[in-house]
Amino acid sequence: MTDQEGTKGKGVRGKGKLLFLEDVEEGQKLPVENFTSQPSGEHRSDLAHYIGRLARDGYMLPLSVSNWKYMTPNRIQKALDDIKVKFVALQIIWSRLNHYWRDHKHTMKSAGYDPNRSEAQNLAHRPADVVESQWAPLVKMWNTQKNKELAAKNKQNRSKQTIQHTGGSKPHMEYAKEMLAKTGRFPERHEIFRRTRTKKRKTSDPNEEVMDPVAAEQYVYLYTFKFSFGSSVFCICNSNWPNFRD
Repeated sequence: MTDQEGTKGKGVRGKGKLLFLEDVEEGQKLPVENFTSQPSGEHRSDLAHYIGRLARDGYMLPLSVSNWKYMTPNRIQKALDDIKVKFVALQIIWSRLNHYWRDHKHTMKSAGYDPNRSEAQNLAHRPADVVESQWAPLVKMWNTQKNKELAAKNKQNRSKQTIQHTGGSKPHMEYAKEMLAKTGRFPERHEIFRRTRTKKRKTSDPNEEVMDPVAAEQYVYLYTFKFSFGSSVFCICNSNWPNFRD
């Protein structure tokens, strides 16, 4: 992605081309499995890419809206209807659309906004993926004292996340699904934590595992108290505990 001056935005990935759509016939809907209210199965990533593309459409879902809760229902419904044309509808779609929209706004802020620059300088660095008329309101919003204080607090919280994650891009829910198929039961929280925080050590023993020291200490804590509340969703979606979300 480039900004309006043709320079490459920092830390911004290129647009996905949704190549999977080339193999989808007119009227065909791709099935997405529902695993404990989470998208799963062969077309999980296709759904994610499609939702991500819609979330980045500033004409459909304007970034200048200060908060997702203020997004007009008709805009959200239009995006949902678009998704339902290509995929079997899931209740989780609404929250995923919100998630990707917020991620996109954060990415655009990182690409074009710098709190140390003047307002005029920030206005001149509009990323190409932001609708021109929406950039000025965004800069104005980010320049408010309230937003600067919130950004500083979130940055501090993120700095506390020192536990090394080794699970890659695969969601915890997919690891849980694999472990369920293997053991016949839902994994507990500490089991998901260990699965996504260890890696094989390159030694003569192919089964030897290594875990970051901070993660190892966290694992002992989780294992000792066995935080299993009978809900795989809680155990999996909260496996980054302690949680410091924006």
